[in-house]
Amino acid sequence: MTDKQIEQVEQIIGYTFRDKRLLVRALTHGSYVNEHKNCESYEKLEFLGDSILNFVVAEQLFRESAKSEGEMTVLRSRMVSRLPLSEAVNRMGLFSFVRLGKGTEHTEILSAKTQSDIFESILAAIYIDSDSLSKARKFIEQHLNSLSVLAAVDYKSRLQEYAQAKKLSLVYPEPVQKGDLSHPYFEAEAELGGEFRGAGTGNSKKEAQQLAAKEICKKIGI
Repeated sequence: MTDKQIEQVEQIIGYTFRDKRLLVRALTHGSYVNEHKNCESYEKLEFLGDSILNFVVAEQLFRESAKSEGEMTVLRSRMVSRLPLSEAVNRMGLFSFVRLGKGTEHTEILSAKTQSDIFESILAAIYIDSDSLSKARKFIEQHLNSLSVLAAVDYKSRLQEYAQAKKLSLVYPEPVQKGDLSHPYFEAEAELGGEFRGAGTGNSKKEAQQLAAKEICKKIGI
């Protein structure tokens, strides 16, 4: 990776590395390692990142959710699944910076698994470089949309109350199902007073609408 590419990635993820080699490693696919010497893939970083992600999400659920242990376990599993992680990598456009072997099919790097691995490897790289869980947590909070979909934050209800108080229309068109049979997801929209619009993507219709409502809540400052 060039210095310019490293700087671009740092701007995207919102963190500047002291050890740039960690970031390069986090974006190095195993196929690249097979064709080049003296470099490592992101696999071990991804292993650590997976544990960090599960801990951070579990901690937030513990602090902010009134659900039972079983319900929190199911919710955590959904929040850290491949789909929301791969969507985060897609939104950030990180796959274009991943170092691949020449023989690697382009579809492999676009797969949900590979993209979710990249999210976790970058998370671990930030944790190691900063020696701080708070920096890793900040990266998750900034880029993982599913983290905000908790029972303690009901954006649809918040927006509905605002709409009623201001006598504004609030419309949610029917969410559209996307993806394939193995990894389905939903895209939803919301419109407030014919002026403010929001969009969201989630594992369920409810989650997608919550995120669409959240986007409008941010725009109007509630």
